[in-house]
Amino acid sequence: MTRDNISGACLFGLGWGLSGVCPGAAIGSFGAGNYPVFFALGGMLLGAYVQGVVAGARAGGSGRA
Repeated sequence: MTRDNISGACLFGLGWGLSGVCPGAAIGSFGAGNYPVFFALGGMLLGAYVQGVVAGARAGGSGRA
């Protein structure tokens, strides 16, 4: 367990609680026409991108594949 694991888990749980959207169900909900869930999906994608950039910067790389 590292500081990054704990802080990431807290942020993930906070986002899930605030949005009220399970990541897997959000994709299905969007496909079923629940378009407001797009904002939750956008936040998930943005968070994943930012995490990649931060992790890459810490490793000395660009953070992009």
